[in-house]
Amino acid sequence: MFSENHLKYFVSVYNTHSISKSATALFMAPQGLSRTIKNMEQEIGTQLFQRNGNQMVPTQAADNLYLHAMKILSEYRYFSKDKLLSGNLTVYVIDDFFIYFTSNLIAEFYNLCPNSNLKIVSVTPDIAIKYLLNDECDVVIGQTDYPSPTLVNEFIISLNFGLLINKNNPLSAKECIEDSDFDGMILCGRGSDYPVFRNVIERLNSQGYYPNLIFESNNQKACASLAAANVAVASVSEFFIKKHNFDNCVFKKMDSSHCDNMYFTYKSGKENSLELQVLKKLVLQSTSHS
Repeated sequence: MFSENHLKYFVSVYNTHSISKSATALFMAPQGLSRTIKNMEQEIGTQLFQRNGNQMVPTQAADNLYLHAMKILSEYRYFSKDKLLSGNLTVYVIDDFFIYFTSNLIAEFYNLCPNSNLKIVSVTPDIAIKYLLNDECDVVIGQTDYPSPTLVNEFIISLNFGLLINKNNPLSAKECIEDSDFDGMILCGRGSDYPVFRNVIERLNSQGYYPNLIFESNNQKACASLAAANVAVASVSEFFIKKHNFDNCVFKKMDSSHCDNMYFTYKSGKENSLELQVLKKLVLQSTSHS
């Protein structure tokens, strides 16, 4: 039977993938921590980590144990006298990523952290980081890995964008959409608040190509409806297209310049938040199935 400390040690190694880093964080000798992990593996009769040099790579058994361990530690904390962690987690999510926060993900969070409070707010990129730096939220899930020594940026997934084009539009017959095709194109998409979209428009303008941007919105469904009505060409994510059916349109994938890398960003020192680690795990699970 694992004690609270055993589970804390396991969770730390799972998150850092390192005995030495976890030992430093836990103020214990690496040899003792390594021995504890080996004893846990012997007790359950299966390997929790693959040893790859200094890397501790979680096995499927470790993945299964992790969320159960987090739930147990959450309950330990709730019944402890000190309650060092607040149990609250405020997450600011860039709009395009909000589609991953399904009812199942939120329900599973509360199943694993039944005594916690989760607040999710959909915002634009610039607003999100301001709130994080001002300690008005705990986590930002967005398109930028912010270069700050006080922030931790963990890569989640790349969101690939493309063009949704009505079949009655002559561009729909083209195998590849070239930069010159954007000149005069009636276009709708996320707009200048979003770095990738802004950078693409600036790149086109620098070549002398000027699309007619008639509608700027983070609502991909609204943009797609304009394409379906053959009013405009819509810039939407491939993930969005997988979730919605537009029979009268075709989707043209674009190159890597139309790709958003999404990051899980939080302030250094928050790594030991149970709620943060549970949410991160659930988000990674959700995006891996996209």
